[in-house]
Amino acid sequence: KVFKLSSDLAGEVLSSGGFYSSGYGGSLLLIIKEENRKELIGELLITDMKVIGAPFLAKIISLSSIGGILDALKSEGLMFKNIQSEFKIDKNYLNLKNGLASTHSFGISLSGQRNLDDQSFDYEGVFSPLYSLDNIVKQIPFIKNMMGQNEGEGLIGLKFHVYGPRSNPQLKIDPFSLLTPGI
Repeated sequence: KVFKLSSDLAGEVLSSGGFYSSGYGGSLLLIIKEENRKELIGELLITDMKVIGAPFLAKIISLSSIGGILDALKSEGLMFKNIQSEFKIDKNYLNLKNGLASTHSFGISLSGQRNLDDQSFDYEGVFSPLYSLDNIVKQIPFIKNMMGQNEGEGLIGLKFHVYGPRSNPQLKIDPFSLLTPGI
């Protein structure tokens, strides 16, 4: 069985489903397939969704010391031009794989697990503060091989691990990954 949902109110759909409460507007395409009558697998594609608040995201952005981005997230919000992820829902867990969220300024790759009962999570990813510039530079073949091999990663990026309750996420970074995020 395959279920497809599209909407021009992506943030509102995610909020009403209890998955994400900091998004507003945007276009959503959600494709879900039932596997083995026990789990659901799918893909999520969102464009042009505004994100306001988001303590988890604020902690990651604070790594870059880019005050303007953090201020925008807290006040008028940030416009994400692209959000995508593969996922699997098994029992009470949402597993994300190959997640990517990008604005015109930065990109975040993300994979991990969220407990749907207690709303805790355990994610790993890479925050790339120069995402747009990295995409231009990746067009140069010999430089492309030096940069992060995963979508959303670039020449400058920080690997992170964020975990714990959604209300108070804990964050660990790998400072050595700054110039080698894809390694």
